[in-house]
Amino acid sequence: MNAHRRSACLVTIRTVVIALGCIGFGLAPSVAEAARKPTRSERAAIIRAVGARQCEVGKIRVSTVDRRWAIFDFGFAPGFSPYTCPNVPTGSIFLQKRRGKWRKMAIGSDITCDQRGLPPRAVQNDLKRRCRTVS
Repeated sequence: MNAHRRSACLVTIRTVVIALGCIGFGLAPSVAEAARKPTRSERAAIIRAVGARQCEVGKIRVSTVDRRWAIFDFGFAPGFSPYTCPNVPTGSIFLQKRRGKWRKMAIGSDITCDQRGLPPRAVQNDLKRRCRTVS
């Protein structure tokens, strides 16, 4: 192996070792975690705060960026349909946990950024529900 090729190979190996070391020490850019499912007690408390019937619970997610924020989406719970659960509303509700209780903050099927009670942008991204800017 000639000298130039050997030095290029060593540079590549050194780069890989440094990169692996950085990842091992957590210095690599972190990948944002997605929101999580609520615990049983969180789920029950959120449903109670919203006042939804059991058949109206579509999806609930709690932010991993700030666990005081959650999103509740109306929809049909598994096993229910428009025939077994009539008049299910549409839309979402941002909830915030304050002093140990979940409270409704922003409600709607098209939440605009001029509404009060919106979570920070990072939380909105985490919950995959961003407000719409008003033009």
